[in-house]
Amino acid sequence: MARNEAYTAARLASEELLRRDIQAADAIAGATIASADAAWRKRNCAAAEKDAAYAMAADNRAAAYAEAEQRHRDRLAAIQRHFGQQVTSHGSPDAGHAQAFVETVADPKGQFAPVPVEAPIGAVVAIDYNGIKRQVRVDARGRVVAESPIADDGWSRRGTFAGDAEAFMAAKRAGVGLKSDPDEPPPAPPIPPPPMIRAEPHQNHPAGLLADCRRGMARAETNLR
Repeated sequence: MARNEAYTAARLASEELLRRDIQAADAIAGATIASADAAWRKRNCAAAEKDAAYAMAADNRAAAYAEAEQRHRDRLAAIQRHFGQQVTSHGSPDAGHAQAFVETVADPKGQFAPVPVEAPIGAVVAIDYNGIKRQVRVDARGRVVAESPIADDGWSRRGTFAGDAEAFMAAKRAGVGLKSDPDEPPPAPPIPPPPMIRAEPHQNHPAGLLADCRRGMARAETNLR
């Protein structure tokens, strides 16, 4: 059986279980209502007790419907993940009953089981030793792993490419771990600020010069008259 055929068969099996759960809920609610009707006809219960039995049967059936539909969504999510499909069902693929359904009904031989992913060696932590910061992996006891997969540049093996780029740009802005290019010219010296022009203090002219200016102005006024 091909993968797509097995996936389709698992979906149909889950839908069949949903149909059976709904039928069981209907049967229980119907039995409760029938019992209340029989008791009311025999005058073994009052009308209020019959109405209460009706309401209880309706509430129990609604709860059974919701539980059956949720279990169906869980099974769909589990088989979607198991067969490598996009998980679109709003269920929990890790639910115990969903995992049991996959192992016993959907793929009992484990033919289409996903390839397990190797667990990481340890968590990546940043350490600061004498002012030098670097990233290393540590084991469960907090000791540095000898064979660290972190590259020498400190950036190449992070979780995602976006994390690499963000960390690299942050380090570049901070000037960490960057070496100058021998062919690159040295940076230009800073431009000095323009000189500040200060007002010179007022100089007192000699008294004789001021007197000559006053006499010249007086003669000019006399001639104009």
